Amino acid sequence: MEFYILIEPWAVYVKEAEFFKSQGGLTDAWGKRWVEIEAKSIEDARQKGKEISNIK
Repeated sequence: MEFYILIEPWAVYVKEAEFFKSQGGLTDAWGKRWVEIEAKSIEDARQKGKEISNIK
């Protein structure tokens, strides 16, 4: 499944790809820092983001 994640120093935020796109994430300025990621679920996407950023 496809998701978008936003990694902050204190948290990893996750949106399903279709929802992200429907909100304008690909074209609006707020979406520029979000990164596309493949994962099995929202929880899996969040965990992968934590591993990338070393958030506990």
